[in-house]
Amino acid sequence: MKNNNAVFIYSFFLCLFFFVRISIMNAQNAESMLTNQYKNAVRQEFYRLINTHRKANMLRELEVNTDLEIYADIRAAEQRIRFGHTRPDGSPAGSGWYNSQNFMNTRFAENARSVTSLNPDPRITANEIFTAWRNSPGHNAHMLYDFSQHITMALGIAPELSGDRRSVTSGSIFATGYGVYMSNTEFRALLERPESEIRIAYPNGNLPDDYFERIGSTAYRVVRGNESPLDVVVIPATFNGLPVTEISARSGSSRTSAFGHRDNILVVYISEGVMSINFSSFWYNRGLVRIVIPASVTTINSSAFTGCSNLTSVTFAGTINANSFADNAFPGDLRSKYLAGGPGTYTRNADSNTWIKQ
Repeated sequence: MKNNNAVFIYSFFLCLFFFVRISIMNAQNAESMLTNQYKNAVRQEFYRLINTHRKANMLRELEVNTDLEIYADIRAAEQRIRFGHTRPDGSPAGSGWYNSQNFMNTRFAENARSVTSLNPDPRITANEIFTAWRNSPGHNAHMLYDFSQHITMALGIAPELSGDRRSVTSGSIFATGYGVYMSNTEFRALLERPESEIRIAYPNGNLPDDYFERIGSTAYRVVRGNESPLDVVVIPATFNGLPVTEISARSGSSRTSAFGHRDNILVVYISEGVMSINFSSFWYNRGLVRIVIPASVTTINSSAFTGCSNLTSVTFAGTINANSFADNAFPGDLRSKYLAGGPGTYTRNADSNTWIKQ
């Protein structure tokens, strides 16, 4: 009996020893997942996976940018407070990046993912994020975006430990940012590309179907969709056999305006037939640099282009009456210059209030 008790006591303490040891190891594993070494290991594996993916699709590899990594860390921490592509203060995801860079040669896009738990093996964690984004059409499009050779990416991690500090909780957030650096020559070529070439490339426009909302039984309006095209938008004259007559917001909300807070759009061409650019249609679209407005547009409503700080070229093909042209439709003195000068192309320096007819 004594021998049995001795065996039981020995077994109990042996199990307790291994339980404590495993608990300590689990806690150490969790602690290790908060270190810069672990974060960098995840990043490096993610870089390897995404560049393998890009090479398989005959695209150039991404170049790592340390400044963008720093900003990705900021965005990862912000994701805890407000998950999505809007910063806690309500500004667009890329606003902090734009403020620290030469915006005119910089593009920004973001993928974000909340992960339920981190794996002690950074390769497994990186693969989980990569696989999820590869299987999502919108996220995969960002990973396969290819415009110039100066493209960079980063991964930010902001994990949290559980109360007993033995595991990483669902507070783990991952955010990636992509900055594309264009040379001045590349950038000007994009802005100055002949409209005829654009029309040939996109004879039916290039907006996804969810951008179009029916107006009764006779027409469509353009409203906010989920995934917007990169760089260039062409709004078509017709959709499903009916005319497209307006650019609007859903339910009159500036946050759901057709192209408001869309920082990935540089140039917009509106087809002949569209008649109204309604309230807040391009509200705070900081990416927009150039827009071509056809002669059919006779109304531009309040705040249509408010906050478009980088809008530097506007072409009017027709005449808009003063009563149908809101005072605050555009930044600066464009309205008064247009009413005095008529149709044509007007330009300014970014953030300047003074427009000049070319």
